[in-house]
Order: sequence, then C-alpha cells, then structure tokens
Amino acid sequence: VSPGTYTLTAKATDDVGAAGTSPPVNFSVAGVPTITLTSPTNGARFPLGTNIQLVAEAVAPGGLEKVEFFANGNTIAQFSAAPFEFSFAPDADADFTLAAVVTDVFGQTNISPEVKIRVYFPETNPPTLIITNSPKNFTRLYAGFMTNAGTARDDRRLDHVGFQVNDGEFQRASGTSNWQAIIALPPGNDVVRLRCVDF
Repeated sequence: VSPGTYTLTAKATDDVGAAGTSPPVNFSVAGVPTITLTSPTNGARFPLGTNIQLVAEAVAPGGLEKVEFFANGNTIAQFSAAPFEFSFAPDADADFTLAAVVTDVFGQTNISPEVKIRVYFPETNPPTLIITNSPKNFTRLYAGFMTNAGTARDDRRLDHVGFQVNDGEFQRASGTSNWQAIIALPPGNDVVRLRCVDF
C-alpha cells in the first residue's frame, strides 16, 4: 500500500440480495523514512587530530525514533531529535566509511549513501621512489607495453605507486615498497611518469 490516508469499509450481502455496509475505518500509511549524510563530503581528507563534523538530514513521515551515525560499521553517536550533528575525532590515521541510519516509530529504517573519508598523519617529508628496472630513455619498443619495477619508501606509511602515460589518468602499480607496473603503450612517442603517494 502506498503512503497516504485511506478509508476502509466492509459490505455484506445475503442470499436474497440485501446488503449492509460497516461504519468506515480511517487509517494512514506512513512512508519509509529517508536520511542523507550532508557532511563530510565523499573522498574528503583530514589530518589526524581534526574534529570531523558529521551532519545528517532525516525525514520520518510516521514519526522519528532515532538517528544513528556509523564509522566502519560501528555506532559512534545516536540522536532522538534534530539537529543530527556529531563531532567525530578518530584516534588513528585510517580510511573510514561513514553512514547514518534513521528509524521511525514503526521500526522502519533507512540508511544514507556511504561517505568514504581518509584521516592521515600530517608530515613534511615526501616519499621516495627508485626505478630499478626500466627501458632507457628514448628506447624504441616493438611490443605494445613496457615493464617498470622498483622500490618506494616513506618515513611513515606508503599508500600506492602510480604511473601515467602521456596526459592520461594515473593508474596504480602492483605493490608499494616493492612495486611493478606493466604499462600498455599506444603507437608513437610516449611519455611515462611514475610517482609514489604516502597515506
């Protein structure tokens, strides 16, 4: 039954065609509650020690019971009335998947789209990358690919090694501290760039 207000009656007819109708019964069907996590934005990055403001907007046509915030599947806050705002302060550098769940007075629930964020340790030293296996500059290749390999390091934590062909998007190599990239090359003169990224 779709959400809305309804009137229900019953009608009885006997074997000679006489009919009677019951008094009407009025009732309403409440819609499923909805919720959106409006802050932070998906893909946001925060230095460790930041108080990250979580904000949700919820609508419960049948009446609101509670709103919960989750980080990596664990409940971190719960509210029974607006505003639905919470200051999240992670104690470690990590990736977090955030979500909010609304429950109405009838037990109906709904979950917001997930928001993924990264909390990183701020540092000033960039990571370093060394290429140990690669064709020389200006090498003429007859296969449609090249293989590069090497090492990378960071004084705290590496995230990934990436490569770019000409002006294309950076793609991830396999491995981090010891990495390898098998790179497809289009015909013609190509420029390949490599980089390492810390967490």
